[in-house]
Amino acid sequence: MNISPVILTLIALAAVVILVVTALSKKKIVASSFTKKPLMNKAEIRLFRMLQEELPSNWTVLCQVAYGGFLANRNFGKFMSMNSKRADFVILNPLLEVTVVVEYQGSGHYGNTEKSRSRAEASDQAKRQALSQAAIPLFEIPAKFDREFVRSFANAVIGPAADRAEAKARP
Repeated sequence: MNISPVILTLIALAAVVILVVTALSKKKIVASSFTKKPLMNKAEIRLFRMLQEELPSNWTVLCQVAYGGFLANRNFGKFMSMNSKRADFVILNPLLEVTVVVEYQGSGHYGNTEKSRSRAEASDQAKRQALSQAAIPLFEIPAKFDREFVRSFANAVIGPAADRAEAKARP
């Protein structure tokens, strides 16, 4: 049985099409577009507002800041491993210097599985180590906090009473 070159070419093309369709279906490539999402959840917004209220008006609270925005490392790999992480809050003093990093350990911080917990703990440890090396204090806030807790933190960050003189009026 002789197969003409045209039929042989059609069979080869059909095989290629089948392979491509199979590969694409396995990868489940889906065209998607970006959508807007909240920058912070409700608990983070509550904490953010408390931090703003308890710190003097000439201090700045930033949220969701890339660690690479305020940490440097000559080793590109180490830098990139930290640059991909986000600080929940970064507190800047009146000179706009990073004074402290605040990490909120909310109820979802560790996830729901042992794998997600391990990943979060490893990430937390990497953050602690990098901040320690850079001499930037880290303050970790537990899932349950109140205004008095945040106020005592703010007082510790602000320092001596002279610095507190410019603090906003507190309720």
